[in-house]
Amino acid sequence: MRNGKGFTLVEILVVTAILSVIGVIIFPFFTSFQDQSLSVLNKNDLQDQAQRVMNYLAEEIREAGFLVSSIPLYADDTSFDNGAISPGSSIVPAEGADNDSLTLVKGQSWFPPLSLANAAAAGATTVFLNRDAASEIIGQNGAAVLNNIIFENQKKIYRVIGVNAAQLTLGQGLAEPASRGTEVLLARAHRFGVDDNDNLIYEDFEHGNEVLASSVDGLQFQYQLKDKDGFHDPTSPGFDPDEIRGVKIHLLVRSERVEKNYTNSEKYTLGAKEYVPFDDSFRRVNLERLVEVKNYAFK
Repeated sequence: MRNGKGFTLVEILVVTAILSVIGVIIFPFFTSFQDQSLSVLNKNDLQDQAQRVMNYLAEEIREAGFLVSSIPLYADDTSFDNGAISPGSSIVPAEGADNDSLTLVKGQSWFPPLSLANAAAAGATTVFLNRDAASEIIGQNGAAVLNNIIFENQKKIYRVIGVNAAQLTLGQGLAEPASRGTEVLLARAHRFGVDDNDNLIYEDFEHGNEVLASSVDGLQFQYQLKDKDGFHDPTSPGFDPDEIRGVKIHLLVRSERVEKNYTNSEKYTLGAKEYVPFDDSFRRVNLERLVEVKNYAFK
């Protein structure tokens, strides 16, 4: 019964029923729109993540051999050895059962840069830097001999056998003179690979491992060789790392989130390797890129 100021119980029940019917009609459209929006976000996030990883790998490969040439050697022409690995080349491919790995050697600048405070003559075994770098040269484990250095444009590596503030003692005399202000770089070897937890790993043989990206389901490399057509694997007859002129990266990255009402049953081919369907609810993107190794190209 109306009292002149409100609604009757019947009216309220009718309105409630109408709103319920409208809600039942609209709700599926709303959830469908929400699922589609999440799917688009998932795809965009996946593409962005994969591109970031690809760009990083491409830049590192492009710089392989920087200031150390394709065959890294000490000034006495012995093979470079950082105590953990002795790579015979600045690009060392390795094939695995599931994924490939790649070891690279290059010169790497300190930040801020290190340089010579004074000119050094050929044959000198003691050089002076523009600042105290003992903690950077010696590193975390306190070893007296840890790092190997390069003087800008010499393309020879020198062992550091002693550090006293800004003074370095080298294991070999300078092969040629170095002027004041010559940049001093670190000769560094590092490896890229995928671990058992699908993490892309940057393996630094001196300071430990770093996870660059998670959810990497596939990593394969193929190689363009000097004066040879097509792409080659390390097991190809006559494969010589010193003849590498380009590296083709194949990368398979998985989304971070599962997607509702989606099953990934695709087969993925990365180079010469085929990955069987994963049959899960994660989206994946398969990228490939050919990278010129610019420090090899003009040999």
